[in-house]
Amino acid sequence: FLGGNMKKLLVGFICTLFLTINVTTGEAAKLEPDETLVELGGSFDAKASAKGAIPEEVDVKSGYKLSITHALNDNLSLQYKRSDFKSEEKNVIGITTHAKAILNDINLIYKANNYIDLVFGYEDNEFSYGKAVSPATKSTLHFGLTAHTDLNDKTMLFGTYLKGKDVSLSEIGIKYDLTKNSVVTVSYIEREVNDMDVDIDLYNLHTKADYKLSGLSLMYGLKF
Repeated sequence: FLGGNMKKLLVGFICTLFLTINVTTGEAAKLEPDETLVELGGSFDAKASAKGAIPEEVDVKSGYKLSITHALNDNLSLQYKRSDFKSEEKNVIGITTHAKAILNDINLIYKANNYIDLVFGYEDNEFSYGKAVSPATKSTLHFGLTAHTDLNDKTMLFGTYLKGKDVSLSEIGIKYDLTKNSVVTVSYIEREVNDMDVDIDLYNLHTKADYKLSGLSLMYGLKF
């Protein structure tokens, strides 16, 4: 499910991680029990594509992201993430419309050690093409891990891979502490949702499609 470049980045990052486990600890990205990190941001240079009955690729016009992570104790955190994407207008099966995606994730994050977090969660995905195609949804469990290492006392490098039935997410990025309670995150993300039901009412057609979103993400977070 990973693109070739993304796979090389993740493999290279994980190899680097285990060669550089002698670094210091950041502040804002780390949560103590009962602390919450709220992050807001968006996507840029993002693309959405579909393979199947609607073989289209579009540039994302706007993308908004929210992430809320709450530390339940020293090792366990609960996280909610939402992403909304809307593409530029495009002609789809004879109708000028836009693509839209709404992605929701709920995760339990377990701190296995200082460098690996295990992730188990549930995701709900919805894709639509306005009046051209009825909204298509897929909800499923996913699991995976986040590997991370501190480059210095303010900068953290991380990589995430999640996998579920017909879904996957890959992310590599950097978190930078602006202050003790604020952080900026820049990352590259690829997300795939495959084998989704597609209903094209105009032609009374029911089929399947594979969806992919990719692009850069910029998030600003505050810790409470």
